Parts: sequence; structure tokens; C-alpha cells
Amino acid sequence: MQPDIDLQQLQALLQCDTLDVCNVLDMIMASKRERIKKLHTYSITPAYSHNKYWMTYFKCENKTRQLIRGKTEDELLDKLVKLYEENATLDNLTFNKLFDEWLEYKKAITNSVNTIKRHKQHYAKYFEPSKLHSMKLSDIDTFVLEMECNRMVKEFNLTRKAWVNAKTILIGMFDYAKRKKYITDNPLSDMRITVRYKQVVKKSGNTQTYNTDELEELKRKYATRKLTATMLSNIQKPTATDLLF
Repeated sequence: MQPDIDLQQLQALLQCDTLDVCNVLDMIMASKRERIKKLHTYSITPAYSHNKYWMTYFKCENKTRQLIRGKTEDELLDKLVKLYEENATLDNLTFNKLFDEWLEYKKAITNSVNTIKRHKQHYAKYFEPSKLHSMKLSDIDTFVLEMECNRMVKEFNLTRKAWVNAKTILIGMFDYAKRKKYITDNPLSDMRITVRYKQVVKKSGNTQTYNTDELEELKRKYATRKLTATMLSNIQKPTATDLLF
């Protein structure tokens, strides 16, 4: 994890001969704590009368939550700094870890459980099998996105609407990453889809449209109803004589 240190301040201290090793380490650690405060997605609970520890959670590699405690805020943050450096530094932040972090953020700002469920389903279907899933965020540029996203549209035979729904995840993830300053430029902004989308078939005489699968289903239902009508018409109606006996 790279510390955010004010270089001008360091230079000034060096010129004044007031900087020693302890000062440098303190400044680096303070910078790391501030970085962790911005990076950490779980809430931090301060100590109070019935609980003398500062507490929070940390998501481990196996996705289980680990309770972290410290007698002071700095002690708690120091433990988090160590965990992040060992498990999830920005230098090896992967696409799937970014998705997990972004999803935790989305859960906090939306009331719709269905929206979160849909994001999980779309990610599992389209992005988890892709090469993006395990790639480092720092290795993903516009061209990598362009190749993978065009492949998804082509291999899954997606309609424009289906792709727009899936792309919502990418838009959210990369916007979140930029706002968190994980990236300086959004690689999605210049990404283009050049392959053909799955075409929808317009139903003549009506404003409603159907894709190919829906059209085949309508044809099947129509054929079934037509067969039923034919069979009913072939049934001989009873005559008055038949009714008497």
C-alpha cells in the first residue's frame, strides 16, 4: 500500500534537519490509517461504557468475516493496515474483489434487495467465467474491456437491452473505483461494442416486439391452439334423435 505523504512537507523537514526515522515512520503510518478509513467498507464502532474496544469486521480471502478489535482507534486501524497489506493491497486489487467491495457499498445505499440479487446473478453469469474475474484492476484497460465485453455479447448472443443490463455492473464498479481513487482514468468511458447484438423481431400491426426465442414460443402456442380447434371441429354434434335416446 503506497502511503500518501506530502512530499513538500518532507522536503521542508529535511532542510530544517528536524526529520528523523521515527518521524518518517509516524507520518507513513498516519497516512496509511487515513487511507484505510477511506478503503474500509465495514463500519467502525467506537468504544463505549459497556464495551471498551473499538470494533469492526474484515472480509478474509475465503469471504468469511473476521472481528477486529483495538483498545484505541489507532490500534484498530493499525491492525487493519496489516490485514489489508497482507490480503488486499491496492497493488493486487482484483476485478472480483472490487465487485465484492462495490456490492457492499451498493447494499448500503439501496433499498432494493432484488437489485442486489440481480447484480449477483449477472456477475456470476457473465463476468465470473471471463478473464476479467481474476485480473488485477491495474491490468485492465479499455482494450482488455473491449475484447472481453464484445466476446460476451457474441458468445451469449445478447440483445442490446440484455447487454445494457449487464453493463450496469461495470459502470457502477469503475465509477466507484475512480471515486475511491483506485484508478485515475475510467477505462469504460471509451469502450465500444462493435459486434452485432441479437436482433428482436417486430410484431406487425402492433408496437410490441419479441426476440427470437419469444417468437418461437408464440408460434408453438399458436400451433397448439390451432390443432385443438381442428380436433374440436371434427367431433360430430349430436342430433335431435341422439338426444331422445
